[in-house]
Amino acid sequence: MALKIVSRLSYTSRSVQQLSFYDQLSFYDAKQSANADPSTSLSIDSDQFAKVDTTPVTIVDYGVQAVVLRFLHECFPNDTFIAEEDSSYLRKSPRLTEKVLDFVQASTGGARWTTTELYTAIDLGSSDEHKKHRSRAWVLDPIDGTKGFIRGEHFCIALALLDYGQRNATCSHEGRRPILSVLGCPQLSLDRVLAATSSSDKCHLSDVVPPSYTPSNATNPTEIYQLFRKDVGSVFFAVKDQGAYVKSLDMPVGLGYPCSVSTVSTPSLISLCESREALMSTSRAITGRVRDRLGMVKEFVRLDGQCKHGLVGAGSVEGSLRLPPPGYIEKIWDQAPGLFFIEEAGGKVTDLKGREIDFSAGSEPAPTGLWSSSSAHRKAKDLSPTVKGVIVSNGHVHASLVEAVQIARNALKDMDELMMRWRE
Repeated sequence: MALKIVSRLSYTSRSVQQLSFYDQLSFYDAKQSANADPSTSLSIDSDQFAKVDTTPVTIVDYGVQAVVLRFLHECFPNDTFIAEEDSSYLRKSPRLTEKVLDFVQASTGGARWTTTELYTAIDLGSSDEHKKHRSRAWVLDPIDGTKGFIRGEHFCIALALLDYGQRNATCSHEGRRPILSVLGCPQLSLDRVLAATSSSDKCHLSDVVPPSYTPSNATNPTEIYQLFRKDVGSVFFAVKDQGAYVKSLDMPVGLGYPCSVSTVSTPSLISLCESREALMSTSRAITGRVRDRLGMVKEFVRLDGQCKHGLVGAGSVEGSLRLPPPGYIEKIWDQAPGLFFIEEAGGKVTDLKGREIDFSAGSEPAPTGLWSSSSAHRKAKDLSPTVKGVIVSNGHVHASLVEAVQIARNALKDMDELMMRWRE
């Protein structure tokens, strides 16, 4: 995995790299202070906040969305946006609004933001313009893995750019497809990512950048500095037909390691990721049965957010399983960024039955229930209700994973039916 100077990427890609490099550092610093203040995490029991799907939200979710969407809107005024949050809860609470304003101002070098500017920036992600005009659409999950963020563990700032009429080797239909993605993982060090791959290449800055470049922690300008430190995070990014890359937050914009998935094809030798917390009561039972059926000797790697996709695309692990609760409707921001990174790295992403994930299906009506919402713009962000979960892999073991997951789910379903009959 030799270091590469990524100089031929489009203006769009370079702009996003700059956003990742600068803002990820700011968000990481802000996160440290946020963790020290419990009030920055909004409880579901608060009379000022209650998300339909019971998931938590923090001021950093709102702050990241505001900063990223305003930056992108200024760079690409004709593009549209799809993002997780909207300003409706903040508008009900001046206190929370003030906290978010403090965060975005600190994250943008002290720039002054008005309340109106904040709400407008956040609500850029709630428009349906992308459906009316078939324009490019940026998809953002400001904090993917909010529970991990609150615990001070893994989380991801996930971004993708979708365009119409796109088709690739893993997609047989034309429609709205990603052409660029970025996964910012402030808690996942590049040292850890590379340590799990077959690469032992640890390049140094002096080998690939001008001598005038000096890292922020430099004490001696003539010293040879290691390319990445163990205490900073990583950014994974991919551009259509130009490959997938990973870089440390310590590295200058324009540098990255080309990524490719693992070549392991023997199911018993693979390593898999799953969520830090079980997403439903039977999740661990299913993944445990998958592990037993495949004869895996390695334990699951558990972490939150689309950091898991980064590890698969970089070849650190061979796959990842996502098993949400029954009735949960997958959101486009949960899948588009990570899926595109995996595809550009040579891997594969499908639903639990091995079917392609269609990002043009967002306008389908969602079923009623705890995990659905009746708002029009929320439906536009939903994937098809037929997507009951997601399997990510290096491609070589995908068929084995799909089969093992189906057998495990059916076995548990049969057990549930037997228990119901016994109770009758």
